[in-house]
Amino acid sequence: MSLNVPATQAYFRNLRCAYTGKPVTVLAVSAGHTSPIYFSPDAFDPSEFYKLPEDLFAALGVRGGIIGAARNGAELKCPYTGAEMAINFVKGFGYQAIGGFCPSQPGEDPVIFARSMMMRGGKVPKDAPKHAPPPKARSLEVTEPPAPKPSLSEDAASKAEGILRDLAPKKTTVTVRGMKGG
Repeated sequence: MSLNVPATQAYFRNLRCAYTGKPVTVLAVSAGHTSPIYFSPDAFDPSEFYKLPEDLFAALGVRGGIIGAARNGAELKCPYTGAEMAINFVKGFGYQAIGGFCPSQPGEDPVIFARSMMMRGGKVPKDAPKHAPPPKARSLEVTEPPAPKPSLSEDAASKAEGILRDLAPKKTTVTVRGMKGG
């Protein structure tokens, strides 16, 4: 069965795009028996292509919905992670930024995806969801070795050996005419 629905976890509510400042939706998508992947189709993605570098820089300069809020090179600092991005040109497609968080790139872990969407300048808010701590390892004490399995009595072993001997294939000699020994 396929799945392509809005994710319903509470921590996906009230997420906003760091560029546009607008609320975003997160979709959960899976096919067959695979685990869902999570992404936001409506958040600005710096890896989208623009025909002109000026248009890409103008889009990258928006912060919290304010046009031109990031300028003079600050456009290339990812507003989510704080990482430095670079401009990549692909012939036939145009210009894109690489090296920052891309909300349209699917992720397998919903908590990591939500924390990335909430992150600003590389910092995650205190109320961001956290993974449950791993279960504590328990040590098992073995006080005595397991009891050995009882072996067959001599009488039972002798009977089993006789049955196996009766079932084993017998030696057979085949004579072929026209062949000389040697």
